[in-house]
Amino acid sequence: MNRTQLTLALDRMDRLYPNVLQPDYRDEVLGVGRSFAPLARTAKKLGGLLHAHRGRKLEQLEERIVAEVRHLHDELREGAQRLLAAKVWIGDE
Repeated sequence: MNRTQLTLALDRMDRLYPNVLQPDYRDEVLGVGRSFAPLARTAKKLGGLLHAHRGRKLEQLEERIVAEVRHLHDELREGAQRLLAAKVWIGDE
């Protein structure tokens, strides 16, 4: 995944966020995690959490689960933004 692909993946994650329990969002999260080792742990946690609650509506989830999903989404996004801001891209070495 190059910089453009990562940027597009983050944009898709943000667009899909209201539907976090849909497979498309989870697939996007896991794809980012597979492509970048520094983001893998957060992506796996978020993907696992979403998988555990699949088939339910966001409104049906406990407040702490929703807060954890939001926290992990933000953490993944911030980590990706740090990668994008790096002077040396992972693939450039």
